[in-house]
Amino acid sequence: MKSSLTNRILLVSTLCAATLLFGFVMGKIRNEDEVVKSIDIFSETLYHVKTKYVEKIDDKKIFDGALRGLIENLDPESFYMKMSEYEEFKKNNNSLPGDAIGIKLIKLNSYLRAISVEPGGPADKAGIKAGDFITHISGYTGYDLSLYAAYKLLSGEPGTSVKIEILDNITGEEKKLEPIREKIAKVSPIIDTFKNKKITYIYPAHFYLSDVDFILKEIERCKTQKLIIDLRFNYEGEVTAAQKALDFFIDSGVLFTEIKDKKTRTEYKAKPGAFKFKGELILLTGSSTTHFAEVFAAVMQEKKLASTIGYHTRGLVGVQDTFPLETSGAIHITDTVYETSSGETLYMKGITVGRVIEITDEDVENKKVLKSDNGIFSKEDIVLSKALNPPAKE
Repeated sequence: MKSSLTNRILLVSTLCAATLLFGFVMGKIRNEDEVVKSIDIFSETLYHVKTKYVEKIDDKKIFDGALRGLIENLDPESFYMKMSEYEEFKKNNNSLPGDAIGIKLIKLNSYLRAISVEPGGPADKAGIKAGDFITHISGYTGYDLSLYAAYKLLSGEPGTSVKIEILDNITGEEKKLEPIREKIAKVSPIIDTFKNKKITYIYPAHFYLSDVDFILKEIERCKTQKLIIDLRFNYEGEVTAAQKALDFFIDSGVLFTEIKDKKTRTEYKAKPGAFKFKGELILLTGSSTTHFAEVFAAVMQEKKLASTIGYHTRGLVGVQDTFPLETSGAIHITDTVYETSSGETLYMKGITVGRVIEITDEDVENKKVLKSDNGIFSKEDIVLSKALNPPAKE
């Protein structure tokens, strides 16, 4: 009779072989021999772990870890759900645990990182910023937490607190914080002017239809010669919002293309009657400009309808779906991506901005609170300050 270990190894080898065959059929495997060698190495490693490692390792823990490692290495938004997590996911109408502190996370190089923080939410009030590393949640290390597990720990009843430790992305300082959970209300875009009403500034924290409707109405009545739309820290949104925003400026042709499951292509096309903004349109972007705000910025830059200032984006333009596994929970992976009308792929590539903002030590030392004309915007923001005050040669 074969041992349990042998059965496990055969199971892994069978699964890997099935993956190899599927990949070969789809034309994705370039060198069969290399994949077969990888299967052998995995089986050999598993044998040594089971027979030589100093402590007894649970089989389920090994396979959960292997699956998690595989999925998390695909991209910063894909993750594996254990069976208990998937059952919970289904009970919650196929939704992630509720957002109780106003933060969106990615798993970048195995580390949890805040990609977006809801303005005025608990995380924002506690001092968490987009870009900060989340090192611990409720005593658990961010490195060991899947995205699902992290969101589960952050969720909870309004009025309760959650202990979070972060590594400040700018200063490198370690901080222990304790935001109070609350019911999160999405904020509306803010609008104000700078430089004695010579520059209009719009900041949408998201890219939903309601946000786009607000932005487009403001653009139509904008009387300044320079308009800045701040797309930094913009994580949430919907594809119809990107379509409507681009259709506002473009009156013919394909706006962008959606590719689902590597094969189904859907073209989003413009309608006649585009609006012509007569001034200078600037889009502020950064590493937290993602999804449909990123699609909008990429197409507007490609069509030369706007210039981009700030930092390159990450290419997080994918949409994820959940696929159950027969005996091991489920995987939540990116199956839909977007490309510009010229065929430029955005996924995990991002946008190269027209003008990168360089921040010097002197800028940091001399930073001041930047205030809009009506005081609606009031905080330290070196990037926006430099966008408002371009070098003389520009």
